Amino acid sequence: MLSARNAILIALAVFLFSLVAGTIALMGPPDSNGAAVDSYGTHRDGFRAAFELLSAFDVAVERRIEPPSPDHLPTSTTLVIWVPHDDLIANEPAYLERLIPWVERGGRLVIAVPPHERDWAAAAMRANLDGEKGDIFSAFKLAGVQTIAVSLNEKNNGKSSTKPPIDFQSESARREQIRRSLEEAIGMHPIEFTTSAVTVSGSFENLQDRVRRLQIPTENIGGLKISDAFRPMGTIECERPGGERWTIAAAFQKGEGQIVVVAEPMLLMNASLGQADNGVFAYDLLANGGRRVLFDEFYHGLSVRGNPLWLFTKSTYSTVAVAILLLLCLDLWRRAIVLGPPLEPSATNRRTIIEYIEAMARFLNRGRGCRPFVLREVQAGALRAISGRLGISQAIHDPEVIASTMAKRSPKDADQFRQAMELTAAALAKGNSLSEAETIRVLQRISSCL
Repeated sequence: MLSARNAILIALAVFLFSLVAGTIALMGPPDSNGAAVDSYGTHRDGFRAAFELLSAFDVAVERRIEPPSPDHLPTSTTLVIWVPHDDLIANEPAYLERLIPWVERGGRLVIAVPPHERDWAAAAMRANLDGEKGDIFSAFKLAGVQTIAVSLNEKNNGKSSTKPPIDFQSESARREQIRRSLEEAIGMHPIEFTTSAVTVSGSFENLQDRVRRLQIPTENIGGLKISDAFRPMGTIECERPGGERWTIAAAFQKGEGQIVVVAEPMLLMNASLGQADNGVFAYDLLANGGRRVLFDEFYHGLSVRGNPLWLFTKSTYSTVAVAILLLLCLDLWRRAIVLGPPLEPSATNRRTIIEYIEAMARFLNRGRGCRPFVLREVQAGALRAISGRLGISQAIHDPEVIASTMAKRSPKDADQFRQAMELTAAALAKGNSLSEAETIRVLQRISSCL
């Protein structure tokens, strides 16, 4: 029967099970089973392909979930901050600001932020849409740079449209329909892709013969709006069908280093890396002549997902955990036994059994008639022991009856027994005048019969 007590116990059991299961899950690799938009992500929007591409070409590449720190970061490294969470930037901007001196000493930083107008991307790439939004450009003193949404349809440029424009890809309608159906079946937002011609300049001129076309989204494409106060040292521009260009990536000089801003993160996503020249673009952009590449996963939230204690930062878990702790403390307090003053330790009896026997013997020797008393007790004990051995009732204490039964088995033992009993009777007849030597001799004769 489900009583109130059983309901409470069931609720506590469910909570403990979910708490243990959640903690165990958090102790594993913080990869979100490949579903997140980070370098662990193996789904369409992830960047695992870019990470493995660099590994395949023997580029020293790694990922870190701890906050980025310039203390142990060589200047020959390219630090990649790809699609960071806005709330983490707002809550932890100090780590980004500490990277500015590192860049000025020769470090290289590559960041990618999608345009805020792209509503479908916000759900997958932002951790908290209702909270305070962080501005990564302000943290790196690039306030004159911002990302905007660009449309391939010149009439809708700068506007968000739910209806995709003309499809410039050469895929058949049947394959496109199958792809859309699969994406909708697994809960992914549909994306239209197209291939655009690329123009490079400045510090990106080494890509001129290697990167000519890039696959990009058809609608709400990321673009850069750069104020006149910031002069980029290199740009990568894409072309609309009418020939109009917009900046999709730019490099800015910072002391001896540089900051590369990419306005379209989908250039490196798993679904795009194998299309057009996206793979070559990813390699040259990140490796940049064999530099060591480090993917920052702290601003993806992996440090949160990889820490089991983060579970208790959630109000639901922490409230229930504190309530259970208080209940346990109250129960222990209620069941506790109030102890009084300690008892005096009892003295340990260190006498052995031999010492006890000797003490009793000395005590008995002090009384009158002690020797006849000892003889009678020893004789009675001997008669009981012999009767039990011969199968006679122990209530029979007649020595002659016992001797007759003993003679049937061993006449010699029977004669010895009779002599011992006669000697005992003679000793008892003396009463208190019995000496100690005579008592010992009689006791020896009785013990020989046992």
